[in-house]
Amino acid sequence: ETLHKRHAARRHVLRSSLAVDAAQLATALAVIWFGVRFAIAPLREVERQLAARQPHELALLGTENVPLEIRSLIDALNRLFRSLEEARLAERSFLDSAAHQLRTPLAGMIAHLELLANGNSGHANTRTLAALAGTRRLARTTQQLLALARSDAASRAGAEFTAVSLPAVIEACVESRLSAADEAGLDLGAQIQASVVHGARWMLDEALGNLVDNAIAATP
Repeated sequence: ETLHKRHAARRHVLRSSLAVDAAQLATALAVIWFGVRFAIAPLREVERQLAARQPHELALLGTENVPLEIRSLIDALNRLFRSLEEARLAERSFLDSAAHQLRTPLAGMIAHLELLANGNSGHANTRTLAALAGTRRLARTTQQLLALARSDAASRAGAEFTAVSLPAVIEACVESRLSAADEAGLDLGAQIQASVVHGARWMLDEALGNLVDNAIAATP
């Protein structure tokens, strides 16, 4: 055989080997790609469920049709959700209890100071009125702090949102502050029209009450 024929045979063998190797590599890469996508499909489903949730949604993830390999991950997430839900309920219970425990004694102190202010005169009455004003400011600050904490929890939960009549909110706000407006020499009133919004009634009461209180305090 000539060298040219041997070189040609060698080139043919190399080309065939390279073609087979390339085909095997492509097949292996395709199998790996499809295998990985199939293997992480359950994880992508969990990711999709979590991404579609609102921040306050703490429902447990379903474990049906979940591969054994990620069952422990789902169980760990569900334990976390249960812990967060328990913490949210405990926070809500604490805020409700704190609101009740703080409002009752402050309201009693204000009532007693008002009686003392009506019965005293002179320097003692001045001191009583100063104590009454300070207690009212303390009660208002406490109310605002509790409302802020409760509103943050309620906005995360979203469970208190219902259909609320705005005229009812405005009428209650005006009625509860008529005496304060009279003491400040102000004419407090409102022109209302029928309107219904989706929200939390007590949060709207607090928001409007703050606006009216500030207006009474700041209006000449």
